[in-house]
Amino acid sequence: MNANGNPNTDSADDFEDVVSRHFDGGCSDCVTSRDAYWHELEIGNRSVIELLELEVKEYELAVTYHRNALQRLTNPIAVANAAQALEDTRVKLADAQARLARRRS
Repeated sequence: MNANGNPNTDSADDFEDVVSRHFDGGCSDCVTSRDAYWHELEIGNRSVIELLELEVKEYELAVTYHRNALQRLTNPIAVANAAQALEDTRVKLADAQARLARRRS
């Protein structure tokens, strides 16, 4: 598998390994090797999307946490630190949302 979670098919042997693992896994929907290969790609893509969705949810929760913390603070240094943490988390959230949108398209 490559970094995206998709099967690596740099050679015919890799393709055959992916296909045989797929059929050994018990898939009865695929008829040809090509079907099995594309089904593996779909499964890999789906798991990456699920991880990205989870990451987005975690950043959304973190933004809410930092926003709430910022409202409760009175110390100027703590306010500045919380504001920076909120901004950093918003940037990470936007990045995660963009990666998720690219993967879905």
